[in-house]
Amino acid sequence: MEANEALAIATVPCQQWGQLYEEGTALTNGTVFPDLNKPFYVTDTLVDSPVTMGKASTSLDPKQMEREQLMNKINQVSFFVNDLTLYLDTHGDDKEALKVLSDKGKERATLLDEFAEKYYPLTCDCIAKCSKAGEENLWANGPAPWEGACI
Repeated sequence: MEANEALAIATVPCQQWGQLYEEGTALTNGTVFPDLNKPFYVTDTLVDSPVTMGKASTSLDPKQMEREQLMNKINQVSFFVNDLTLYLDTHGDDKEALKVLSDKGKERATLLDEFAEKYYPLTCDCIAKCSKAGEENLWANGPAPWEGACI
């Protein structure tokens, strides 16, 4: 082979805006864009959800289950925001994507505020909104991630 001869030339088409998955489906598939969901191999169906992790769902107390469900919704919307942000890195003038990102960002902020009001703050912004003069630091009111709450 000649020294200046190329082995291969790759071309990657520019991604276009299109249909979006629902939040739960997006998180499960690792993308908000069905067009980008190109599995490399077939896997077994997930039997246990992250909430139950092998336990019977009836073994969780209702308050714990409600907290887990709200945390799961926060994770889904947060993933959506993150994936749209990546898309906008290369499509910064896409008005429809910017609108969806704005809406999902507001939804995420509302969910984080709701979680902080009901349970404990998850972000620094939530601490600032939930703290009352003279109260202790609210980070101490919730379990650390490794303590088993909100998987």
